[in-house]
Amino acid sequence: MYKAWEEIKKAFAVWNDDMKFHPLEGSLFFASLRCCSETVLPDVVSRYNSTIQLYSRVEPYRAADFEKLKESAFLDKMMVMSAHLAAAAKVAKEAVASTSDKEFIGICYYGAAKARPTQKEYAELNYASIAIADAVCRQRCDVIRAYQLRTAIEKCRSEGDEKSALEKEKLYLDLVREDIGVQERFCEILTGFAEMRPCFTRTSRTEPEIAELLSDTRKKLLSEKFRMENAASLLPEQWTVFAPVNRQVTLEKFQLATIPTEIHTGNGTISPRLVNVVDGRLDLNPFVGGTGGQRCAYVFIPLSLSEEENLAFGFGADWWFEAFLDGEYLCDTMRTGNMSCGYSYYDHMKRVHLAKGKHLLSIRVISGISGYQLCAGLFPDPDKNAK
Repeated sequence: MYKAWEEIKKAFAVWNDDMKFHPLEGSLFFASLRCCSETVLPDVVSRYNSTIQLYSRVEPYRAADFEKLKESAFLDKMMVMSAHLAAAAKVAKEAVASTSDKEFIGICYYGAAKARPTQKEYAELNYASIAIADAVCRQRCDVIRAYQLRTAIEKCRSEGDEKSALEKEKLYLDLVREDIGVQERFCEILTGFAEMRPCFTRTSRTEPEIAELLSDTRKKLLSEKFRMENAASLLPEQWTVFAPVNRQVTLEKFQLATIPTEIHTGNGTISPRLVNVVDGRLDLNPFVGGTGGQRCAYVFIPLSLSEEENLAFGFGADWWFEAFLDGEYLCDTMRTGNMSCGYSYYDHMKRVHLAKGKHLLSIRVISGISGYQLCAGLFPDPDKNAK
């Protein structure tokens, strides 16, 4: 295990020459090893740029430093750190396999002898943290690589160099496939950790923490798999909008199962408006009279299937949404918000098995401070056996 921590030391030494950004820098997540909620989907450019712009507005004296997060030199540091973390995880895993579950560790500062871990328990505790750091760092490297590739693709196309753009598109698709593999292996690791009881003393993570990290990773994995399919949305282009609606007004289950003729609020009655939507993206600002936070709208989207099928809904919204299918709860972001500022229907995916016939998707959308968008799509599930 000592060898593993020697690799960890080398990983962190990468930042010794420039400590403006490093893995322990609080809310500045760019190099963080705590978690990685970002995906490598095409909107990574707008998401990454908007995040850097946000930090630059909050700390304008660091704007020049934030711009360096887009450069190859930053990715190079991340890749070196990732290589050392991968080596550390490999050595730590070997230590788990080779140590005794009977003998206790030789040096221990635990208060009671009974609390002293065995050599295997100590190795497991170390390995879990190192393995998570390794997986998260790989994901962060992939996000930065995707950002640089997508930026280069956009530049080539703006200059009329379609040949180079297509070559980079192939590299980008290879990267997405590679990242899917990273996510799948991370899910396997977390699933194994979830089965180690007691979780906290063997993995340094509680059962709820492991479950949340596993859930977030599976969501990312689902989004990237659907992006690889690149299928057209099955939702119709005509949606029904009620806006603005008093945020305190919440419709009952029976009201969400059919498109209402009108919605009654404390300020009067709201009539429906039919809207033609392109590529599943709806700008709600015109319906509520401009920008401003905490505005509310209801959107209804009817759909019909000729046969039962495994499908997945995709949503993205600026900033909160909750979705219902045939009046029944489907999914929401009311607690967390959208989390991604790119707003794509790959942001939040929900698998469903839909019966043949007519259905109604209803969505309540609450705006953020400056924007008000809704993205929604419905796609064939690439995994035909998915539940």
